[in-house]
Amino acid sequence: MSRFLIFFSIVFFSYSLYAEIVLDGSLGTSKATLSGPDYTIGEELGRQNGNNLFHSFNKFNINSHESVTFLSPDSINNIISRVTGGTSSNIDGLIRSNANLYLLNPSGIIFGENAQLDIQGSFHASTADYLKFKDGHIFDAHNLDNPILSIAPVESFGFLSNSTLSVNNSDLSVPVGESLSLIGGNLQIDGAYLNAASGRINLIGAGSVEKVNLQSPTNGSISLNNSTLNTSGDKSGTIFIRGGNFKMRGGLLDASTDTIDGEGIDIEVDELLIADGGAILADTVGTGKSGGIIVKVKGTATLDGEETVVYAESLTSGEISDIVFEVGELNIINGSLIGTGTYGSGNAGNIIIKVTDGSLQLLDGAQINTLTFDSGDSGNINIVVKDSLKLAGEDSRNIGSLISVSTEGIDEHPEHVGNAGIITIIADSLSIADGGQITSGTFGSDDGGKILIKITENIELSGVDTEGFPSGIFASSNADYIDSETQLGKSGNILLETRILNITDEAKVSAITDGAGAGGNIEIKAQNMFLSNYGNITAAANFTGRAGSLILNVDKLQLEHGFLKTIAEQTDGGNIFINANKYIHLTNSDISTSVKADNGSGGNINLKSEFIIQNYGRIIARAFEGSGGNINITTSGIYKFIPTLASPIDASSKFGLNGIVEISSPDGDANKNIVNLSTDAFDASNQLKTPCNTRLAENLSSFTIIASEGVPNGFNDLLPSGPMLQPMPNILGNWSQSLVQKNATNTVAKKLRKLASGCIL
Repeated sequence: MSRFLIFFSIVFFSYSLYAEIVLDGSLGTSKATLSGPDYTIGEELGRQNGNNLFHSFNKFNINSHESVTFLSPDSINNIISRVTGGTSSNIDGLIRSNANLYLLNPSGIIFGENAQLDIQGSFHASTADYLKFKDGHIFDAHNLDNPILSIAPVESFGFLSNSTLSVNNSDLSVPVGESLSLIGGNLQIDGAYLNAASGRINLIGAGSVEKVNLQSPTNGSISLNNSTLNTSGDKSGTIFIRGGNFKMRGGLLDASTDTIDGEGIDIEVDELLIADGGAILADTVGTGKSGGIIVKVKGTATLDGEETVVYAESLTSGEISDIVFEVGELNIINGSLIGTGTYGSGNAGNIIIKVTDGSLQLLDGAQINTLTFDSGDSGNINIVVKDSLKLAGEDSRNIGSLISVSTEGIDEHPEHVGNAGIITIIADSLSIADGGQITSGTFGSDDGGKILIKITENIELSGVDTEGFPSGIFASSNADYIDSETQLGKSGNILLETRILNITDEAKVSAITDGAGAGGNIEIKAQNMFLSNYGNITAAANFTGRAGSLILNVDKLQLEHGFLKTIAEQTDGGNIFINANKYIHLTNSDISTSVKADNGSGGNINLKSEFIIQNYGRIIARAFEGSGGNINITTSGIYKFIPTLASPIDASSKFGLNGIVEISSPDGDANKNIVNLSTDAFDASNQLKTPCNTRLAENLSSFTIIASEGVPNGFNDLLPSGPMLQPMPNILGNWSQSLVQKNATNTVAKKLRKLASGCIL
């Protein structure tokens, strides 16, 4: 019996200690322990000055199933409470207040899974050491002697330490339009739901910063795990985050609006990690314009995981604001996504990324995209990177990394689809590998967007992914599901400017049209340009639309098993213009325009270079029944390896008129500048000897291999297929807002896969 009494006493004592609310007596009321479990704290227990009511506690703890009610007259706007006893506050019950409530405890605050708020105003919890008011007065949790209580609003939170404020599986909500603030030295939020509908949520990790307001930078850590922050409403509110190292694993930040233009999400931290399906959304579901998403990171920002998204979309006529990333370095990896989209008449927002100190990487299926499924236009993508931009690798869905703008007409009104945006990229270097792609596409009646890329040093395009989708840069217009004869959506143009362009291992730059709209032009400015191992640049028209042109301005152009070509199925071929200041060198390679149409004319080829070298290199402007294209070459010399038939300059038509081949030189005498080189222009056999050969007799035989694959395609041969674009996955994963959205996204994936098969759509 005595043991039971002792045990009961210990448990009761521990329970009572945990649940205590004790006044410290510093504001005129004697030190006293209040009675629970339903605590009432009236104005008589504190001190009023103007519209502010002040309370001071030695201890402030609320157990599960307990409540604390702060009462005040109607004249009070703010109830300001401090905890001075040196122990943290454990809040696991209900807090009520009929005014804005401030709770200050520099020793720490812990909200438990049963913590709730019933506050007729805003709630601000902080581990700050003092509050500073706009009149300069301070309410200090350490200096309790003769406090001067201010009548002014709170201006800032003052920190002398960095105690942690924790929220563990709590559900904390404030009324519509009010603010919920958690301001600590560090913040630890796990499994929580924080709600301020049409209001404001402030998360601030102060760290070593002494004075904190909503404008000052801070450096405390913020950890947000599987938690939801929600300011959605008829007018969306603001989610405001300031700190040092911010890690968000799982969970959701949601600032979606309905009928009134909303606010958005504002994050400014030193380091950022969003992983494990964490989602940041700022949508509009009505006529209101959504708020933007602004992310500023001093150091490195990382998005990691297939369900990890930063996304803004419009489901109706509401507009979408921009998504802005301004970071030191940015890694988007493992299928994560930054994107905007519209499923109605509202325009999608732009995506603006500025990397100020390092590189931008999209790895293993990562994406940056903006799209439209209806009459609203997709947004633009603007990327500026101080160092390198890299796209490479696939995710578990076998999707390569992607930067894209696209349009997709809905089945009921495919003619109403909006325009695709423009992709603009500025960087020091660009690398695209393993099926990574930069794409602009339209699947409806309006135009695809332009792709403008300016790179200071090198552009490297190489390889394919595991399913054969090539790395590269693509602009396309596709009309496989509407009236292709009247579909006038144009493919966008591609403009590349760099010092060195290297396209190898089946990588591509391509502009293609599958409808009545014109294909895009490809214009390249570079010092050195190298295509090898079936790397190619193609402008193609697979239906009645005119094929685009290739326009190259370079110093040196070298192709080794590389191809520059325009292709037309039912119309005139596209043209090729090349101005190479020093030389054009073709080895087992083509510069060609081809037409399969009965009466389509071959595209023209215009070459201007100091020297042209053909080593099984073909320059061809062919047609079927229409006229062959014209070939105009201005050069000081053309050098052909024997056999010269393997290096033709051909403007023929199988059944129509042949085109004209005109070769001119600066001195006016072209014939003397065509030189046939023997196959031993260099000793190929010597290249095949092993080191041991040099030790043998001098008159041994040798075996020399001469390539035999330089014969042009026959007139009845199948033309090469169009470009292969990455299929688009269900970009929003579990955060998809509607079945319409899921189905529409999957439709795009199917159409892009069909285009990728090489079929004429």
